Amino acid sequence: MFNLPQSTFGRRSFLRFSALSVATGSFLMNPISKAVAQAVKEIEPFYWNACVINCGQRCPQRCFVKGGQVIRVETDNTAGDACDHRQIRACLRGRALRQRLYSPDRLKYPMKRVGERGEGKFERITWDEAIKTVADNLKRTVEKYGNESVYWQYCSGQQSLVNSRRAWWRLLNLMGGYLKYYGSYSTAQIGAAMPYTYGGRPGSDMSEIGNAKLYVTFGGNTLVTRGSGGGKGYQLECAKEKGHPKSIMIDPMYNDTVAAGMDQWIPIRPGTDAALVEAIAYELIKNNWVDQDFLDKYCVGYDEKTLPASAAKGSDYKSHILGKGKDGIAKTPEWAAKITGIPVETIVQLAKEMGTTKPCFVSQGWGPQRQANGEETARAIAMLPILLGQVGLPGTNPGDAEGNSSLPAVYLPIGKNPVKATIPVFMWTDAIVRGKDMTDITDGMRGVKKLDHDIKMIVNSGGNTTINQHSDSNATDKILRDTSKCEFIVVCDNMMTPTCRYADILLPDVLGPETDDIACQGGSNGGRLPCCRCTRLSNLSGIRRPRTKSAA
Repeated sequence: MFNLPQSTFGRRSFLRFSALSVATGSFLMNPISKAVAQAVKEIEPFYWNACVINCGQRCPQRCFVKGGQVIRVETDNTAGDACDHRQIRACLRGRALRQRLYSPDRLKYPMKRVGERGEGKFERITWDEAIKTVADNLKRTVEKYGNESVYWQYCSGQQSLVNSRRAWWRLLNLMGGYLKYYGSYSTAQIGAAMPYTYGGRPGSDMSEIGNAKLYVTFGGNTLVTRGSGGGKGYQLECAKEKGHPKSIMIDPMYNDTVAAGMDQWIPIRPGTDAALVEAIAYELIKNNWVDQDFLDKYCVGYDEKTLPASAAKGSDYKSHILGKGKDGIAKTPEWAAKITGIPVETIVQLAKEMGTTKPCFVSQGWGPQRQANGEETARAIAMLPILLGQVGLPGTNPGDAEGNSSLPAVYLPIGKNPVKATIPVFMWTDAIVRGKDMTDITDGMRGVKKLDHDIKMIVNSGGNTTINQHSDSNATDKILRDTSKCEFIVVCDNMMTPTCRYADILLPDVLGPETDDIACQGGSNGGRLPCCRCTRLSNLSGIRRPRTKSAA
């Protein structure tokens, strides 16, 4: 036998070598060759895959295949054997791919509704019937009501370069366009609020925490929301190892990020972050810990001398905090303690640490803004780095969620949408019931002064928003069940979600790994991108014709 190092000639390599030798008649005897040949058949090839769950991290996966089936999914555990890269370890959600691939809830055939809408009763139909029904209803709706009455539903499911949503956009644009939305269910309020504060949405990379001496975050539970080796959870741990800044989490829950090593957890009554911020601001102003030079040079409305002439006297921020504004209430720690549930001494100490420690990195998750008037919470938190002058410097952040690095890509072209009307993402149920009454002033319409039509048709692909994410499910259910309002709903998805139950025509979609595609770069990797081989979707539907995938 050959005496080869195990690191370069393992069991699988030996079996392949043995099989080749048998084929050429130069190595083993016939009885052994049969055993070797059988062992070679049982070798489990694997395909590289990129997870496209909408957390945005695009972690690589190793999908092992046997007999045309994925038998297990492993994370990246190959650092150093194929290319010089760190391991990007997928989380349990990503590694649950096999369960999703073979889930009994998978949709496999086109179906049409046979019961009441929302009842979830369907029967299988042919693709020809499904396509004709969708085409006929799209044509009828456009001819009868106009293109504004066709609404593309918000979705944030699987994301790649050539996916079903872009194909739908292309089709709808070729048909004359469709009603659009702006904003998102994830970040609608913070996305709208920050431009009013900064003119945009600036954000520092997570790695800047390593240059800070103090890290304070409001609801930034990154080890859960971005929890794998490819995202901000990993970035946070690396930054903390580098800089060892004191870290403080302000959150109603003792979350995983706190448990993993935050120095201090400050529990707060949900929805009261703005009151805490104003009490901190009171202490900063009282103790002269604000950066007055920064406020004078870059800010408008902090105090009376930078207040616009058109503004009412006493409407500046400083007067509001000190109780000299319209409400006459000083925003003291005692005042905030009753609202937030945080002890006075904790508020005072937090303000002192923030006012006397530089650099200070302040951020917020997306949770605080997900409430009524959440845009004011988002803007309130952003006031802390502004008061401290901790903006645009190493180890600082403007108070938004941490920034992202994107990877440019060329997507499936979709053409131009001729419809100018755009509604707020959360008001599509209003547009079904009273669309013709919605205006730019009363309902935030963009592109037009008012809508000309109610929504009469909804196209939903990969979005469980319709009933799962939207507010007041009972009211939404009632609206959707009334077929005289929204007359036709087509849903395209890979699982029987709650939204699918409201479809008139239900179309099966593929999962990301079943698509011969490139995974688009997500929004949470910061400056660290995965190695090139890990960005290719493996097209697991091709396992019936095995092939080796290389770099994208």
